[in-house]
This record gives sequence, C-alpha cells and structure tokens, in this order.
Amino acid sequence: YDDALRRIDALLAQSPGHPLWATRRGDVLKQAGRAKDARLAYREALALVQARTGRRGGRRFADLERQLRAELASEASAALPWGER
Repeated sequence: YDDALRRIDALLAQSPGHPLWATRRGDVLKQAGRAKDARLAYREALALVQARTGRRGGRRFADLERQLRAELASEASAALPWGER
C-alpha cells in the first residue's frame, strides 16, 4: 500500500486539486485498513469535486460526488456502535 500511496501522492503533486487522485488515495487507505485516513481523503476529494462545480467534466464529477457521498455515509454508519445504525 505504501508504494501505491507514494505514486498517488506524486500524481497529486503533478495535478493538485484533482479529485480523482484524492479519491483513489482514499480507496488505497481503506484497503490498507486505515479507515480514519480514508475518510479524511474522501472528504478532501468531495471538497475538490464541489470546488469544480460548473467546470468541465460535470457528469463525471457528479458521479464521483455521488460515489464519495455514499462512501462517507457507509463509513459513518459502520463506525456506529451496534444497534445505532
């Protein structure tokens, strides 16, 4: 996972503010079992998507926004103690 994160971080450095790379970073962190860090990356990606509203790639970013919102909602409900979902 560390190699993948380094590559994604390099891509983010080349294309700062691109929500796709921030989303992929969250995906890798989630797969690595780093749920808290993944949620943070997903929130950052969502903010980047929202900042791009009205720009090129509208439908693709709208789909990405839905994906991010669903991911954050599922992570939030998974964090609740049993019976509070």
